[in-house]
Amino acid sequence: MHLRSALLLLVAVLWPSAPSSAAEVAGEGAGARGTLEGRVLNAATGAYLENVRIRIAGTTVETITDPEGFYRLSGLPAGEVQVTASYIGLTEVTRPVAIAPGQVGRRDFELTLPESGQPVAPGAVVKLEEFTVVAAREFSAQALALNEQRQAANIKNVVAADEYNGAAAGQLGDFLKFIPGVSAIYSGNLATDISVRGFPGFTTGVSINGGEVASASVGESRNVQIYAVPLNNVSRIEVNKVPTPDMPASGLGGSVNIIAREGFQHKAPRFNYGLSSSFNGSRAFNLERLPGPTERIRARNLNPDIDLSYLRPINDSLAVTMAFSRIYPRTRSDATSANYDLNTFVQTSNGWTPDSQFILQTSGQLGVDWKFGRNNTLNASVQQTRRDGYWATSTFTTNFGTGATGGPSFTQGAPTAVGSVTQSFDYRYRIQNSISGLVRYAHRGEVWRVDASVGLSSAKTHEGSADKGYFQNSSGTITNLLIRGDGIGTADRKEKLMPTKYTVVDRTGASLDTLDGNAYALSTATVFDRNWENERLTGKVDLTRTFATRIPLSLKTGVAINRQDWSRNQSDQSYSFLPGTAVAERTAGKWGLVDEAFSAALKPYPGNRVIHWISPKRTYDLYRQRPELFVLDRAAEYTTQANNDKRIIETVTAGYLRGDVRAFGNRLFVVAGVRFEKTTDEGWGPLQDPTAQYQKDARGNLVRNAAGSPILITTDTLERAKLRYQRRGTHVEKSYDGFYPSVNASFILRQDLLLRAAYAETIGRPDLNFILPGITITDVTATPGNRLITVVNTGLTPWSSRNSDLSLESYAIKGAIASVGVFQKNIKNFFGATRYRATPEILTSLDLPVEQEFLDYDVSTTMNVGEAKITGFEFGYKQALTFLPKWASGVQVFLNYTKMTLGGSNASDFSGFNPKNTSWGVQLTRPRYVVKLNCSIMGETRRAPVAANAASGIPVGTYLWQGDYRRYTLSGEYRFTRSFGVFGSFGDFDTKGFNPVQRRYADPATPDYAKYQRIQEWGITVTLGIKGEF
Repeated sequence: MHLRSALLLLVAVLWPSAPSSAAEVAGEGAGARGTLEGRVLNAATGAYLENVRIRIAGTTVETITDPEGFYRLSGLPAGEVQVTASYIGLTEVTRPVAIAPGQVGRRDFELTLPESGQPVAPGAVVKLEEFTVVAAREFSAQALALNEQRQAANIKNVVAADEYNGAAAGQLGDFLKFIPGVSAIYSGNLATDISVRGFPGFTTGVSINGGEVASASVGESRNVQIYAVPLNNVSRIEVNKVPTPDMPASGLGGSVNIIAREGFQHKAPRFNYGLSSSFNGSRAFNLERLPGPTERIRARNLNPDIDLSYLRPINDSLAVTMAFSRIYPRTRSDATSANYDLNTFVQTSNGWTPDSQFILQTSGQLGVDWKFGRNNTLNASVQQTRRDGYWATSTFTTNFGTGATGGPSFTQGAPTAVGSVTQSFDYRYRIQNSISGLVRYAHRGEVWRVDASVGLSSAKTHEGSADKGYFQNSSGTITNLLIRGDGIGTADRKEKLMPTKYTVVDRTGASLDTLDGNAYALSTATVFDRNWENERLTGKVDLTRTFATRIPLSLKTGVAINRQDWSRNQSDQSYSFLPGTAVAERTAGKWGLVDEAFSAALKPYPGNRVIHWISPKRTYDLYRQRPELFVLDRAAEYTTQANNDKRIIETVTAGYLRGDVRAFGNRLFVVAGVRFEKTTDEGWGPLQDPTAQYQKDARGNLVRNAAGSPILITTDTLERAKLRYQRRGTHVEKSYDGFYPSVNASFILRQDLLLRAAYAETIGRPDLNFILPGITITDVTATPGNRLITVVNTGLTPWSSRNSDLSLESYAIKGAIASVGVFQKNIKNFFGATRYRATPEILTSLDLPVEQEFLDYDVSTTMNVGEAKITGFEFGYKQALTFLPKWASGVQVFLNYTKMTLGGSNASDFSGFNPKNTSWGVQLTRPRYVVKLNCSIMGETRRAPVAANAASGIPVGTYLWQGDYRRYTLSGEYRFTRSFGVFGSFGDFDTKGFNPVQRRYADPATPDYAKYQRIQEWGITVTLGIKGEF
């Protein structure tokens, strides 16, 4: 609040102040003045330039161009003035202009690339030459990102899409991993999540042109699935590290905004095309269909990817943009896994998993830009993305059983022969469909500016299997085995997690072939039908007033609303195969469920042995032919439906006041203000009340038998489940609010050196799994002390952070672009468990009956408690090697480095915290071609906690860890003409491909071999294609 008061005081002081700098140019008593306007064009690309600095020589009068390259300077003195247009990376131009009194003059500028193609400092004398499309695109993209970052009011990083053209495969994570402070979190070979400055992904918002993106993540999370975010007609991507008052306060580490191209940003129509295909370079190359259990999985090794975009300014008032893309990846991976008792360090089980995936993602975009009147623009855009994914995962698991002993290289099952082997299958499809629309209005007056927008984003995810003709999960098992495994850790790469030799006998001492699926007894099969939906409505209005004061001042205020409607439902049908019958009656061999052709096509088991796999499709065919063999657990089906039927509507309303002040000849730029946000959550979730299945008297007390046990209403398990589990039986509405001040200050030490300091208070709203309503009550037959009412606390307030930043940025000093910064974040209001005795008041607040039975219970929930602190160092450096001889010109190198430390009582709450990451690259750019070698290095990252389980040897404090990695990408492009060229990239080429590691441990002193839980092998990713521009 003190910031708002200070800003209002500043307005009061400055309102009657002396005239503006423009008037100052004319001197006291100056006569009539004129206006100058125009547009600035990049001559190499035909794109109008935003953030060009336009200034009048010898004065402090200046402005920057808008997204369409337009500028206007009013109140200029009549006569001739020298006007300079400067833009980092392009040549600075100064032209004389005659200002006529009372008239609007025009001066357009065309800026060019320097001869070397490297960024240059403003005012440098350079020699020009004609550039072809590759060099022009590369260096113009770098300049676009640099100037956006340089002119920003806050601390942020920007990457231009054209700088990584053709190398990112349409994935947002592949752009962001080259930004300091940003870590990509992988699931397999796919970047699914991002961590900005160490914070979990659910605290990072993602928007397109300022409109937040809805994401229907699998599970209960705010996480935006970054692999499904559309990247159509993208100009640049920015990561805001510190917000200004007109931005949401919800970015603890930062926020991501994707900025699309607009139709008026190019002088002439432009059509770009790209045709390519990606494949696994580690496997034999052919055009045949690959093996798989379903038609979709048996896709060809090569499938065409398409990327089309079109931009057309129809006239001075109307422009359109459109885009279409389709990516068609088909991947195969193999993985080994191992579980260790983390107390004895003995391997208890291991697994072998061949996996096949097929993805088809299509995206489309349409935009219309309309200018009306002199200062008004209306933009409307819509984009849609559909992602169809099909997975076929088969797992062979060896379980040594309870009482197993061993050491680093072997495990010996107990003499009681309680080991087992299992074939399990996970065959599913997942359809993710998202559509978003955004309408924006802008008024650009000399005194007043208005920005307004309304957006709607909807995302749906469906996951199933049965309608495709197979069970989603099924398994077969052989039990009562005595198993010994030798040679653990002696094989190479992923096979090191498994023994190289097994000795397996049953309880009679007879040996058996565990790879023969015919001997396995089919036990269970499951069909899934799961759905997630998320709809987000956003709207805002911003109003800016510029004051003609001696010290340039503007005030900006606005209101915003963000409404999110998230829901999920799930129906899992679990079948038992011939329950209660002898094992011999349930073997796969008896029912012909083994698919020999498919088994032969899959990658062999280590040792080049073939596993004879049970087929989920044959199993489902048997179900359709003989449904009486499969018994559905209807009570479990209903219970799953009730426990997973959830919905939450979250509405965030906001208002803010922002003041912008420039001083010391425009060298100091301060943006300060305060934002108010109110969050209201209304949610529905399950109520699990075990007392509802028992008889009660007229007073609501349980009716008991002679032994004192409560009497059931019915013995039918399905009817009992319907009584006990109430779908959306819990309804909660909570709200919280707060004021969030921020200050961003930039000081120009010299035109190519900028010092920034910032302070902001931000929040991170609880992830959905913490606030989706639900009440679970233990059975009344539980012993005293174990009777518990577990309540989800929808009223949890968000994590809050006080953030301080200091950075130094240099632009084009001797061909180098660099930044160095430090930051500190003091976070509080984490979540911790609490337990207290139930009272009548508490029961009433939970909408539970005030009965004696419940007064004997404790209530368990979560509350806000604890704190943590992150301190960090960020460094970015890009150098043009201008000292090389001419034949070696065009070489650039870059290095990004981030180091963070985490402390405090709640440091363990940071899932995905990565203390250190690095990226570097070398680039050679010539007029017709470009070659790049990039590398991203990430340290070991702590992921999700693992529930303690003494029986399984999992101690308290155990976590999953994403192993460290070093990923190389070699990419290149050659243009024969502007309209035709070839390009390619080779990912993870330095080894046998991408081999992500997952480890599990509590104590860092755990022996290294016992930490490994999974190693995957994804191979080398190769992309080859053609592209062009018209």
